[in-house]
Amino acid sequence: MLNSAKHRLTAFFLFCYASTAAVAEIAQIEIKDRHKIEAEGASIAYESVSGTLHYTLDPKDAANRLIVDIEHAPLNSSGLVSFTSNFKLLIPMGESASDTLVYYVNNRGRATLPPERDLSNPISQ
Repeated sequence: MLNSAKHRLTAFFLFCYASTAAVAEIAQIEIKDRHKIEAEGASIAYESVSGTLHYTLDPKDAANRLIVDIEHAPLNSSGLVSFTSNFKLLIPMGESASDTLVYYVNNRGRATLPPERDLSNPISQ
C-alpha cells in the first residue's frame, strides 16, 4: 500500500506542477506527518499525509512576470526565487479507496472539504 500511495503522491505533485500558470519547479517534498485516521462509527478511514512543498522559480521567465513584485523577491544562490507551501492530503483507505484523488488548495488555512469541514465528524478530530 505504501508503495502505491507514494506513486499516487508523486503523480499528484507532477499534475500540480504541470497545471500552474506561473512556471515553478518543486525542488523538494518534505513529508512531516503520515498516519491513519479512523474513528468508531465512521464508515471510512483515511491516510493523512501532510508536509511542505519547496518550490523554486525563475523571476526572468516570461510566465512568471505576472507575479506582482517578483523583481523584489530575494534570490537563492542559483538566481531563483524560493518559496514553500504546506499541503495535507486525506487519502481514502480500505474498500472506499479508488485511483481518484481530490485535492483542494486551501485558502488561508481553512479546510472546506469533508471530513474536516464538519467538526462533528469523528475523523475531523
